[in-house]
Amino acid sequence: MTKRMFEFVTKCWNPIVHKCPHQCTYCWARRLIATKLKDAPRYADGKSKLIEKELNKRFKKGDFVFVCDMTDLFAEAMPDMWIRKVLETIGKSEATFLILTKNPSRFFYFRSQIPANCILATTIESNRHHPEISHAPPPFDRYMSILTSTYPKKAVIVEPIMDFDEGIFLNWFNTMREKLEFVVVGYDNYHNCLPEPKLAKTQEFIKQLRDWGFTVYEKTIRKSWDE
Repeated sequence: MTKRMFEFVTKCWNPIVHKCPHQCTYCWARRLIATKLKDAPRYADGKSKLIEKELNKRFKKGDFVFVCDMTDLFAEAMPDMWIRKVLETIGKSEATFLILTKNPSRFFYFRSQIPANCILATTIESNRHHPEISHAPPPFDRYMSILTSTYPKKAVIVEPIMDFDEGIFLNWFNTMREKLEFVVVGYDNYHNCLPEPKLAKTQEFIKQLRDWGFTVYEKTIRKSWDE
């Protein structure tokens, strides 16, 4: 089964239009903006902007809101003021907000401003660095930023999963025991022919995480494209 959204997310909220600097080759959002959404009012002029009216949006208790799924709120080039305004809006709500970034080191600089109703997450597709696939910080840097962060509610997204070294990658998660709210694992949904692990390897990875007590959500779990 193909799952293209986190099962626990009830709403997506995009108060910012900003070109993501990571330029991941597998990015569905970048592709969507360049095609189906290219003439949409918020994207047509190609400019980065904070959409002030979005800051008036209200969410109810029980909502689980994915913040900026069309960009990276904590990317290095994102203006500080825009981040602060989004965090201020979140702090006024009773909903829960997921903030997912590939630049989690920036969480540190906003640590006193991040509301308690956030879950901070980073994507770690593998322990292996693939600069030809993504310009994001190397996976080890993302791992260390999440591991050392003192913020209590954190998560790791292993999607799209790419082939990994079992000993190294599992050790990363072993050191994060009891530090994560959950882990999400899933294969690419968009036929990008990434360097994927075999299905059996992924299944064993998920089993080990669960044996260690992690809450694991499965998204698209399938055979690798070359199996």
